[in-house]
Order: sequence, then C-alpha cells, then structure tokens
Amino acid sequence: MSVKQIHQIKQTVWRVIGVTFLAASFVQMAAAVGMVVQGPTVLYDGPSAAAKKMLILGAGHPLREISRAAGWRKVITYTNDGGWVRESQVAQKRAVVVDANLAAVRSSPSPTAAEVFQVRQGVVLEVLRETNGWLEVLHADGETGYMLLAEAWTNY
Repeated sequence: MSVKQIHQIKQTVWRVIGVTFLAASFVQMAAAVGMVVQGPTVLYDGPSAAAKKMLILGAGHPLREISRAAGWRKVITYTNDGGWVRESQVAQKRAVVVDANLAAVRSSPSPTAAEVFQVRQGVVLEVLRETNGWLEVLHADGETGYMLLAEAWTNY
C-alpha cells in the first residue's frame, strides 16, 4: 500500500468519525428538550395516526425527545418504551421520575441537609433547576426540595 493510499484512508476515517460525532451531537441536542404529556395521549409506532397504537400515556408523563417529523415527536419513556406522539399533545417541561426505591428530598443541595420528604420509585417531579449533581424539584402537592440527580431519570 502506498503512502498516498494510507493518507486517503486516514482522511476517510476522520471524516466518518466527524460525521458520527456531528450526528450524535444532533441527537443529544434533541434529547435535551424535556417534555411531558399534556393529557392522555397515544404512543404510536410511527409518525401517523394510522400507525399502530402501542400504549396510552397519562397527563404529566415525562418523555425524552429523540427526533421530530412534521407535527410528530419521536420519544422514549421512563420505562424505555419508544414511539411517536403528536406534537400538539406535549409541552416542554423538565421533569424526572424517581429511579431509586426511596429518595430523600432535602432542604438544600447537601447530603447532610434536613430531609423535607421522601419519594418512592416511579413518582414524577418537576425540575426547577439543577445544581452540581442535585435537582431542585417540585412535588405535585407543592412541596419543594433537593434530590440527587443520580436517583432520578431525567427527560432532558
């Protein structure tokens, strides 16, 4: 193999790596949009009302966006179900689902801060802000506090 051929192969490899990195960046940017279902809505297996209905999602169900197509959002749920929802059925909102069996919500972002309340696995909380591995969260009953990011599945 000549030096020129080796150089061409290296250039091709770097182009492939660059395109892969760029594609991954676009997917990551799309996933950065947190969404929740506004009301009961259907998760379809394609971006069409004629597609197979896979399941019904309740209001407030957090979704992580993967891609978009003409009035539809491809999403993934906390339970790793993937599919399509109508764009009109979702709203941008950062939320988490408690992933730990039982998570402590504290008065400040510190493991030694007073415990305000506890939440069980599967509970949905609104994210108010994120700080150094901690999430300031809002419970549906109005209580707020801080929980560890590592104990939650985020929709963004």
